[in-house]
Amino acid sequence: MQNPLEENPTMSNPELETAGTPAAPDSRLASLRERREQALKALHIDLPVPRLDPPVYVRYGAVTQAQINAANKQFEKSKDRDRDVLTNATVLGHACQGVYEEVDGEIVSIDPEDRHGDAPRFDERLAELLGIQSNRASDVIRALYVTDGDIIATGAKVAEFSGYTMENIEERQQGF
Repeated sequence: MQNPLEENPTMSNPELETAGTPAAPDSRLASLRERREQALKALHIDLPVPRLDPPVYVRYGAVTQAQINAANKQFEKSKDRDRDVLTNATVLGHACQGVYEEVDGEIVSIDPEDRHGDAPRFDERLAELLGIQSNRASDVIRALYVTDGDIIATGAKVAEFSGYTMENIEERQQGF
């Protein structure tokens, strides 16, 4: 079995599909399309959950500006002291592609009943594995990560991986 953390799921934007526009096989256009396709296949980051030993890994895809905007808007008027944690948890929930662990030298799904199938995300399945009674992604994330600071730091790593600079992230959080 191939290591799931080495697989490369694609992220697609239907608005950018080529809609059947042909390109000659040896043309610069075909080369550009191939390079873009390869970049999309590699568009993920595998991050260990801090403080867990043995480690648990979460595969994150890139987040979109729309996802960041929606998370910020959802909590912008909240008086909840955990607003920043909830905003970051929402973004992580959008970006999560699976939760994995290493068993006998092999990276597999964290679900012991389905090691080689689809890994759980921040969903009911992971909630059950964590022993919590919630299907909200933010609750599942808070149950997996040890501290709120770990959630915020991971949110920043995923945003930066997605192409946002730390300056962009800080400005967004401050409403600029």
